[in-house]
Formats: sequence, structure tokens, C-alpha cells
Amino acid sequence: MIRRLGTLAVLCLSCILGAPEVAAQTVHRCDRMPALSSVGYGVGTASGECYLWPGSSREIRLYYPREWGTPLAGDNNDRLAEIFATVRDSLATYTRSGLMTPPVTDRISIAYTTNIVPPRPDDEEGLITAAVTNSNNRRDGSCAILLVHDGLPGGTAMQFTVAHEVFHCVQINSYGQAYEDGGYWWQEGSAEFAANLVYPTYDDEHFSALQYVQDHAVFDQGLGYPATIFFQSLSNKVGTRMLAKILRRMPDTRDAGVQYTLLAGITGFDQHFHEFTREFVDRNVTDTSGGTMAQPNPRYRPRLRVEGDRDLELEVTAYEVGAAEITLAAGKKYSIANTASEELPWVSYKEEGADWQRFPPTTGFEVKRSCDGPVTVRFAMSAVSDQPDFFTMPVHVRAEDCDEPPPDCVARNRLPRCVIGEWNVGLDDLGGERGSYDQFKYHVIVHPDGKYEETLEQSNSATGPRFNGPGPGSVTMQSAVSASSKGWVCRVGDKGLRFIGTQTITHSQKMNSPSGDKTNSRSYPASAVTTDTGFACGTGSTTRPPFAHPANINILQERARRLGL
Repeated sequence: MIRRLGTLAVLCLSCILGAPEVAAQTVHRCDRMPALSSVGYGVGTASGECYLWPGSSREIRLYYPREWGTPLAGDNNDRLAEIFATVRDSLATYTRSGLMTPPVTDRISIAYTTNIVPPRPDDEEGLITAAVTNSNNRRDGSCAILLVHDGLPGGTAMQFTVAHEVFHCVQINSYGQAYEDGGYWWQEGSAEFAANLVYPTYDDEHFSALQYVQDHAVFDQGLGYPATIFFQSLSNKVGTRMLAKILRRMPDTRDAGVQYTLLAGITGFDQHFHEFTREFVDRNVTDTSGGTMAQPNPRYRPRLRVEGDRDLELEVTAYEVGAAEITLAAGKKYSIANTASEELPWVSYKEEGADWQRFPPTTGFEVKRSCDGPVTVRFAMSAVSDQPDFFTMPVHVRAEDCDEPPPDCVARNRLPRCVIGEWNVGLDDLGGERGSYDQFKYHVIVHPDGKYEETLEQSNSATGPRFNGPGPGSVTMQSAVSASSKGWVCRVGDKGLRFIGTQTITHSQKMNSPSGDKTNSRSYPASAVTTDTGFACGTGSTTRPPFAHPANINILQERARRLGL
């Protein structure tokens, strides 16, 4: 396969840190330059230079074919030694990790040129930097690699690219699938991962991982390079030796139908892919170096806020990464249950600060800490199937009143006696425009166990000629806004209280005129409300509570203004 830079910017770490040092070793000239057509390149004569890496149990040759481009000025023994050392280190890593198994790759030819041979087709995109050219799949331990200097940066990028191509040689000899017709996704994705094993800190594979598209199947990732993030996750779970066994079972065709059937038949693949899905949603795939791989932000479908009961659907297509997120309003106790009876995909859920849990298929689960504040629950969905199935899991979100105080309330001191009781506050004729009459009422009960109920009401009536309708006479307009809430009161420090609950707002209007009466009312869904206030024992009365709860007419007026009432 070929390795392209495309439109990605390649970070030249060697420009910043300096290229890794390569042990100095004399590079020998070959006795003769063979015809390149005889060593796996299909075309090419014996015109050029040939170099041999000495002291190695494997035969590694580097060719400078003059007919494909004159060797660049400045290429010297150090550059040759760097290429040879990269091949040597790659083969050693693949042997040690168990990725290379018999028949091993022990004869590698590298043609280093400034041109692309054969010429690049017009429909090829990007810049070819390297390619494995022997398409006869001989599995005799040999392999031919083409390095194109014009598209190949030096330093770490060159070393990573060579390691990538050497693993293609391993794929040809150790795994045996038809290389040219094989699935790009696993060949290129696993080669990016393998090169990272050789050079864990170079992170060239991060550029590929960032291109992973979660709503495409894992085997439908463009030219396949983005699948490196899947193979990294898989290797982290099963190890490189088991990964090699899985790679041997990968398809030898790009046909999508074969991909579905073959992957569905690999034991444990459904679990492996679901674990990758969880990590993708978390953006937490661990790199070989021990850090976290770069990857795109997950897209949540759906992503919504839930207040009260709600029905929704979790959806995923086979071999795609499914993600959903719901934020549950505070002040209610929530449970989430599956309402389907048919076969379901793999689904996990995760609350803030907790670990992933499998979604119980029959009982559902109860959300923790929602009585104390808003809680976000994320879902990771995946499915493995022998065909492009689309899975839907309907779920029901159930909201109930909190029977117990929020955890923070339990941990705090008991409420002072002075804030326990019932108060009614009423204010009449608060002023306003001429001809209008405003009234405000506030009623609150704080129980010994910490529960509270609260009602705030504002009413207004106005009569006058400014409300005249089409007929003679005056018009009377009456309006009212009420807000009712209930929940828990928690003590905060020495002089503070926190009201945590749910609130419902209702607005009504009535107009009396000679032309007829009109009535309009509107209620709004319950919403979470949290209010901090202070208190001072000894300052209250039978009609006024000892806490400075912001229950005044401005509160209702502001709420009405925001709601457009």
C-alpha cells in the first residue's frame, strides 16, 4: 500500500528536537546493481547504485536507480545508515511484539528515488511518500519498498514512514492475505499502529486518528489510516500477540459484504469494538507512549436536556460509534429503562465522575445525585452484525419527587429552629401606572425534616380609558403570575441556606370590555431551581421569615419579562 501526506501538515519534530542519533556504521556497496524488475519492482534496469547493510542476519538493500531520478546531492552515509537502522529496528520490534510470525520478512529491498514509478494515476490524491510495490504476494520473505524523496520529509517523519512500509512487508509474508486486493482499513490502520510501536513518541499516527469518522463503519475510514485508533485500543486490551491472530483473520477483499460477515464471525469482536466505542466517547484511547491519542470530539445524537418524564431513542448502525448525552434537571429522582423487547445493540452509560456501566437490558438503572443538582448521563452504543443493520433502543426517562434530601444536605448541619415554620407575606397597592393596582403574596413552609413548599403570586388589575377597545366605555385588564416550588432546604455554612427544588410558573390574563371578554392562560414545564440566601434568627416575625429569601415582586416581574409575558 502507499502512504500519502494528502493535505495534512506533517510536523517535523526533528526540526525542533533534532533527529534521533543513529549508530555510525559503514555502509557497503553491493557487488553489483541488479535489475529492479527482478527484485519486486516490476520495471527497472540495473542502472544505479546499490548499498548493503552489513552485520545483519537479514538482507537489507538500498537502491539508487538512476533512471528513476539521480540521487540527491548531500545524501551521505548518515542518511543511508538512518534508513537501514529504521528497517532493522522495525523488524526487531515486530518480532519482539509477536506481530511478525513465520514466514518472516528477511529480505527487504528499498528503492530511493525522486520520481514515482510507475507514474501516479490521475485520480490519485495527495502526495505519495512511500509504497510497497511487490504485488505478487510470494510470501517468500522478500519485500520491495519504494521511497519517494520529493514527498518524504526527513527525520522522524521519514523513520515513521519506513516503519509503516516495513509492516506492510510483514502483512504480506506473515498474514498472507491478498495484499493488493485486501481491505485498506485494516492494512493501513494496523501499519500506522505498528509504526507507533517502533517509535512511540513520534505520534505521526495522531494525524490519522484525528480523521476518524464515527458515523462511518470502522472498515469505511477513507484510505484506512484513521482506523489506527481502533487498532491501538484493541491492542491495549488484548496485546500485540492476540492482535496478530486477529489480523490473520481480516478480509482479503474490499467488498463491504465480506467485511460484515467476517468481522461478525471473530469471537469477541463485539466486545472489543464496544470497549473502543467507550474510549472514543471519552476521548481516552491510550497511546503506546502512555499518553492519550489525539482524536476528534464525539458527536452526540441525541444531545438534549430532560425535565420530567421523557421518551427517547438511542440509535446506532453496525460497526459505527454511537454516542448520546442527556442532562437531567435537578430536583427530581430519575430512572432510565429500556422499553424494547427485540435484540438490542451494546449500550453502556456513564454518569459524571463515575465509570462506564452496561445498560441493564430489563431493569434499567437509577440516576444518582439528580436530587442535588443537574446530572449529565452519556451513552456509548455499538453493534456488530453480518449485515448493515440499524439498531434502535427506545428508552423511557421517569422523574419522581425526591423522597430523601440531596446528599449535600445530609452532610451539613441541621437547620436552625428559627427557619422552621410557616409564613405568609402580603403586600397591596405596590404602585404602578395610574389606574393600576398591584398585589403581591408570598407563602412558604419549611418543615422540620428540611422539605419546603413555596408560592409566589403577583396580580395586577387596571381600568381606564387607555385600554379602550373599538366600542365605547372602559376596559379592565387583570393579569396574574404565580410560581410554585418545592424541594429541600440545606444549611450552607453558619449563616447560609440553599433552596433546591423544582418550580412551575403559570401566567393568566383576563380582559373585560364592552366588545366582550377574553381569557388567556399559560403554564410552563417544571424546571430546576437552586437559590442561596442568608438567615438571621431573631429578625423574623409572624408574617416575615428570618431568612432573606429573594421572594419579592422584582423576582416575579423579572421572570415574567424573560418569559415574554
